[in-house]
Amino acid sequence: MRVVQINSVATGSTGSIAKKLSSAMTREGIENRIFYGIGNSDFADAQKFGDMGSLRMHQLATRLLDRHGTASATPTKKMIEALKAFRPDIVHLHNIHGFYLHIPLLFSYLKENHIPVLWTMHDCWAFTGHCAHFQQIACEKYKTGCRECPGLSAYPRSWYIDRSQKNYEEKKAWFQGFESLHIAAPSVWLKDRLSESFFKDYPVHVVHNGIALHTFSDKPIKKPDWASGKRIYLGISAQWIPEKGFHDFLSMANMLCEDELLVLVGDGPTDVPKNIIRFPRTGTAEELIDYYHMADVFVNPTHCDTFPTVNMEALACGTPVVTYDVGGSAEIPDDTCGASVSVGDTNGLLQHARRLAVLPDIRTRCITRAACFSEEQQLSAYMQLYHTIGGLKQWIY
Repeated sequence: MRVVQINSVATGSTGSIAKKLSSAMTREGIENRIFYGIGNSDFADAQKFGDMGSLRMHQLATRLLDRHGTASATPTKKMIEALKAFRPDIVHLHNIHGFYLHIPLLFSYLKENHIPVLWTMHDCWAFTGHCAHFQQIACEKYKTGCRECPGLSAYPRSWYIDRSQKNYEEKKAWFQGFESLHIAAPSVWLKDRLSESFFKDYPVHVVHNGIALHTFSDKPIKKPDWASGKRIYLGISAQWIPEKGFHDFLSMANMLCEDELLVLVGDGPTDVPKNIIRFPRTGTAEELIDYYHMADVFVNPTHCDTFPTVNMEALACGTPVVTYDVGGSAEIPDDTCGASVSVGDTNGLLQHARRLAVLPDIRTRCITRAACFSEEQQLSAYMQLYHTIGGLKQWIY
């Protein structure tokens, strides 16, 4: 059995999933490769096909013409030649957007050669005419056909042209006609959105993202001197953009008592009120874990998310989670260890945070809930899907 995974990168969250899957397959004797387009990787079974020149041209085609996914023909042809040589029994797609892939070329090859496909959708780009997330603009045009896109400034950004209607029609044509296409959705929320899209006739399997629970083991809260006697509400984001809730934290700061502090970790604005403590983006996993353990409650006011890893990590450290009821974010904590409120209800976030911070046995409850999202469960689910799609024996991971 041979499996090829295709993703935009071999690093970051989606790249990490691909690498862990690759290692799991190797342990089970499945020959496999990762094909990717951007950045660099020292992972032995990862092969890069993109280059800076094609990346820049693809960015221009996107920015000027709103034609994302129809450039990078030369790297894609090289990838197809590598697929021919490797002869995979299954192609496992992750993010096919990202300025590295000529999608019509790849999908024509996959369909013409009757190659079974498993596609993990980490966002909504595949079934919209432009955007990867539509929650923050409350758009539902993907259900019937995109047009007059209200989110052109969102990734993948178009400066001038709105081609959303044509993009939608093209994607619908590209992604139909497979003899065997299975979709993996990280959240029930995304599965429900897929059932409303032109993918509704394909089987969709919910496979939650997982984390290595042993790296987030619970330990006593150790607050620094500046936090002594304070209740800490923590927020973490690589970049504090509006969609991640930075302005929601500013609103919360106006409602805090003297013994409460917000701690925000990540790159972004540093001009904040005195009751918000800012730290730059973490450099190590150990540092990130220390922040989780220091906090009384993890607050995630994201405005759009498929299944945020930070929620799972916080719970694994014994820290309760409050979040907005968007995407799959609210699926991660249950009512034993967290809460969700409507977008913009910062007072609701704060009231639930205050309640959760003093619940008895809250850390034990959080860790119990985190066990539902173990890396082992995620990998086992994918192994079973390979069995279902490609005729593998019954794998028990």
